[in-house]
Amino acid sequence: MPNHNTCTIKPIRELVSKYYRELSVDPFARDCELCSITNDLNKNTRSKFHLKADVFLESLDEMGFVIFDPPYSLRQVKECYDSVGVGFTLKDTQNAIRWTVERDIIARKQKRGDVVLSLGWSSTCMGKERGYEIAEVLLVSHGSAHNDTICTVERKVG
Repeated sequence: MPNHNTCTIKPIRELVSKYYRELSVDPFARDCELCSITNDLNKNTRSKFHLKADVFLESLDEMGFVIFDPPYSLRQVKECYDSVGVGFTLKDTQNAIRWTVERDIIARKQKRGDVVLSLGWSSTCMGKERGYEIAEVLLVSHGSAHNDTICTVERKVG
Protein backbone atom coordinates (compact mmCIF):
# COMPACT_ATOMS: atom_id res chain seq x y z
CA MET A 1 0.00 0.00 0.00
CA PRO A 2 1.13 3.58 -0.58
CA ASN A 3 2.44 5.55 2.35
CA HIS A 4 3.31 9.25 2.55
CA ASN A 5 6.50 8.10 4.29
CA THR A 6 7.68 6.53 1.03
CA CYS A 7 10.86 4.96 2.37
CA THR A 8 8.90 2.82 4.86
CA ILE A 9 7.57 0.78 1.92
CA LYS A 10 9.59 -2.44 2.03
CA PRO A 11 10.92 -2.65 -1.58
CA ILE A 12 11.83 1.05 -1.52
CA ARG A 13 13.56 0.73 1.86
CA GLU A 14 15.52 -2.23 0.45
CA LEU A 15 16.52 -0.17 -2.60
CA VAL A 16 17.78 2.60 -0.31
CA SER A 17 19.89 0.14 1.67
CA LYS A 18 21.47 -1.15 -1.56
CA TYR A 19 22.87 2.30 -2.50
CA TYR A 20 23.16 3.99 0.91
CA ARG A 21 26.38 5.78 1.87
CA GLU A 22 27.39 7.28 5.19
CA LEU A 23 27.14 10.79 3.72
CA SER A 24 23.50 10.86 2.69
CA VAL A 25 20.98 13.64 2.18
CA ASP A 26 17.18 13.80 2.11
CA PRO A 27 15.85 17.31 1.30
CA PHE A 28 12.17 16.27 1.66
CA ALA A 29 12.54 13.77 4.54
CA ARG A 30 9.37 14.24 6.57
CA ASP A 31 9.93 11.63 9.33
CA CYS A 32 12.32 9.45 7.31
CA GLU A 33 15.59 9.03 9.19
CA LEU A 34 17.40 6.83 6.66
CA CYS A 35 19.83 9.60 5.67
CA SER A 36 22.49 11.26 7.81
CA ILE A 37 21.34 14.79 6.86
CA THR A 38 17.58 15.37 6.72
CA ASN A 39 15.39 18.35 5.91
CA ASP A 40 11.68 19.07 5.75
CA LEU A 41 9.76 22.36 5.68
CA ASN A 42 7.47 21.13 8.43
CA LYS A 43 8.99 21.75 11.88
CA ASN A 44 6.76 19.02 13.31
CA THR A 45 8.82 16.29 11.66
CA ARG A 46 11.93 14.48 12.88
CA SER A 47 14.11 16.17 10.25
CA LYS A 48 17.23 17.95 11.47
CA PHE A 49 16.64 21.03 9.28
CA HIS A 50 13.45 22.88 8.29
CA LEU A 51 14.22 24.93 5.18
CA LYS A 52 12.92 25.15 1.63
CA ALA A 53 14.71 22.37 -0.27
CA ASP A 54 16.74 24.69 -2.51
CA VAL A 55 18.04 26.71 0.46
CA PHE A 56 18.87 23.50 2.33
CA LEU A 57 20.72 21.96 -0.65
CA GLU A 58 22.70 25.16 -1.28
CA SER A 59 23.92 25.04 2.34
CA LEU A 60 25.65 21.68 1.82
CA ASP A 61 29.17 21.21 0.47
CA GLU A 62 28.85 17.51 -0.41
CA MET A 63 25.99 15.09 -0.81
CA GLY A 64 27.11 11.50 -1.47
CA PHE A 65 23.78 9.63 -1.68
CA VAL A 66 20.55 11.62 -2.11
CA ILE A 67 16.96 10.46 -1.63
CA PHE A 68 14.90 12.83 -3.78
CA ASP A 69 11.29 12.32 -2.65
CA PRO A 70 9.43 15.62 -3.08
CA PRO A 71 5.65 16.06 -3.13
CA TYR A 72 4.46 14.44 -6.37
CA SER A 73 1.70 16.85 -7.47
CA LEU A 74 1.02 20.59 -7.42
CA ARG A 75 -1.82 19.95 -4.98
CA GLN A 76 0.57 18.17 -2.60
CA VAL A 77 3.15 20.97 -2.86
CA LYS A 78 0.50 23.61 -2.17
CA GLU A 79 -0.85 21.64 0.82
CA CYS A 80 2.68 21.20 2.17
CA TYR A 81 3.50 24.91 1.86
CA ASP A 82 0.11 26.00 3.26
CA SER A 83 0.46 23.67 6.26
CA VAL A 84 3.62 25.46 7.39
CA GLY A 85 2.58 28.99 6.45
CA VAL A 86 4.84 29.34 3.42
CA GLY A 87 3.26 31.12 0.47
CA PHE A 88 2.86 29.10 -2.73
CA THR A 89 4.06 31.43 -5.49
CA LEU A 90 3.84 31.41 -9.28
CA LYS A 91 7.56 30.54 -9.30
CA ASP A 92 6.81 27.52 -7.07
CA THR A 93 4.14 26.28 -9.49
CA GLN A 94 6.63 26.50 -12.36
CA ASN A 95 9.39 24.61 -10.50
CA ALA A 96 7.32 22.01 -8.63
CA ILE A 97 6.90 18.57 -10.21
CA ARG A 98 10.15 18.84 -12.22
CA TRP A 99 12.06 20.37 -9.28
CA THR A 100 14.61 21.76 -11.74
CA VAL A 101 16.23 24.20 -9.31
CA GLU A 102 16.83 21.53 -6.66
CA ARG A 103 18.07 18.96 -9.20
CA ASP A 104 20.51 21.50 -10.66
CA ILE A 105 21.93 22.20 -7.20
CA ILE A 106 22.39 18.47 -6.51
CA ALA A 107 24.11 17.94 -9.88
CA ARG A 108 26.46 20.84 -9.23
CA LYS A 109 27.48 19.54 -5.79
CA GLN A 110 27.66 15.79 -6.31
CA LYS A 111 30.89 14.11 -7.32
CA ARG A 112 31.49 11.41 -9.91
CA GLY A 113 30.09 8.12 -8.57
CA ASP A 114 27.54 9.75 -6.23
CA VAL A 115 23.98 8.42 -6.44
CA VAL A 116 20.48 9.96 -6.51
CA LEU A 117 17.34 7.91 -5.84
CA SER A 118 14.40 9.85 -7.35
CA LEU A 119 10.90 8.81 -6.26
CA GLY A 120 7.65 9.88 -7.87
CA TRP A 121 4.74 9.16 -10.19
CA SER A 122 6.92 9.67 -13.26
CA SER A 123 10.44 8.70 -14.23
CA THR A 124 11.57 12.32 -14.37
CA CYS A 125 14.98 12.25 -12.79
CA MET A 126 18.45 13.83 -12.90
CA GLY A 127 19.10 12.92 -16.55
CA LYS A 128 21.97 12.67 -19.00
CA GLU A 129 22.15 16.43 -19.48
CA ARG A 130 23.19 16.80 -15.84
CA GLY A 131 25.76 14.01 -16.19
CA TYR A 132 23.87 11.02 -14.77
CA GLU A 133 23.19 7.51 -16.02
CA ILE A 134 20.43 5.21 -14.86
CA ALA A 135 21.68 2.37 -12.67
CA GLU A 136 18.32 0.83 -11.76
CA VAL A 137 14.56 1.41 -11.97
CA LEU A 138 12.02 -0.07 -9.58
CA LEU A 139 8.27 0.15 -10.15
CA VAL A 140 6.24 -0.26 -6.97
CA SER A 141 2.60 -1.06 -7.66
CA HIS A 142 0.22 -0.15 -4.84
CA GLY A 143 -2.85 -1.81 -6.36
CA SER A 144 -6.40 -0.60 -6.79
CA ALA A 145 -6.68 3.02 -7.96
CA HIS A 146 -3.41 4.14 -6.37
CA ASN A 147 -0.61 5.58 -8.50
CA ASP A 148 2.53 3.45 -8.74
CA THR A 149 5.76 4.79 -7.26
CA ILE A 150 8.59 4.93 -9.78
CA CYS A 151 12.04 4.70 -8.20
CA THR A 152 14.94 5.75 -10.44
CA VAL A 153 18.52 5.25 -9.25
CA GLU A 154 21.12 7.30 -11.11
CA ARG A 155 24.88 7.55 -10.74
CA LYS A 156 26.81 10.70 -11.61
CA VAL A 157 29.23 9.92 -14.42
CA GLY A 158 29.96 13.36 -15.83
